Amino acid sequence: MTDLKDLGIHTLELDVTSDESVGNALTYIKKESGGRLDFLFNNAGTSCTFPAMDLNVADAEACFAVNFFGVIRVTKLFLPLLIEAKGTVVQTGSVAAKLPFPFGSVYSASKAALHQYSDVLRIELAPFEVKVVTLIVGGVLTNIADDRPLPKDSLYIDIEADGVQARRTMAKDNNPMPPNVFAERVVRKLTTPALPPRTIWDGHGALLVWFLDLFVPRFLIALAFAKRFKLTRLAALVQAKKAKSD
Repeated sequence: MTDLKDLGIHTLELDVTSDESVGNALTYIKKESGGRLDFLFNNAGTSCTFPAMDLNVADAEACFAVNFFGVIRVTKLFLPLLIEAKGTVVQTGSVAAKLPFPFGSVYSASKAALHQYSDVLRIELAPFEVKVVTLIVGGVLTNIADDRPLPKDSLYIDIEADGVQARRTMAKDNNPMPPNVFAERVVRKLTTPALPPRTIWDGHGALLVWFLDLFVPRFLIALAFAKRFKLTRLAALVQAKKAKSD
């Protein structure tokens, strides 16, 4: 964060799961900005890219605590400053909310919840001239990937090395967009003289996902994902083990 400080940008520690932490940030920003905020960028996020049946409820709650409930907490507390400035709330969504990527059920669900929350919030805040923009983000080079090993009794242990691992590294293996390039593109779209769009699709592969979501039947996408992430091979292994035990 030193490079940001060198540019004159104020940096603060912020835990979006803590009322106290968000409240402290609000107090500081309110004082420094004169009670106005032009943009609130909800960008905190955590990955929970793991087979659905290997995640416990606490894991799922922790993921939603950051990716969804953290957004609600921050937006609610900063709303008076946004109303004063007729500002814009920017939400970091994901292409994972649009397609059924295997081993990402809870992460995808947290982002899908964020998308719908933002769509409704946009309507509710319109009378106060506060805008809401959802970023539907493709591949960006970050360190968000979940690299925990599977439990030894996981149903997916036979495909961990190729199928599950391919999902973990999917973004990094497919020419992700550098963060500075992504940030510059998004800021440019958000600061045009016209009203900002309701959604911004950006990041590597985002437009491909837009096309697939809109035009390709879901069963074809499911078949492609099952093959790509070795679930078809797992099905064959399961049947072979069953036949051997009969």
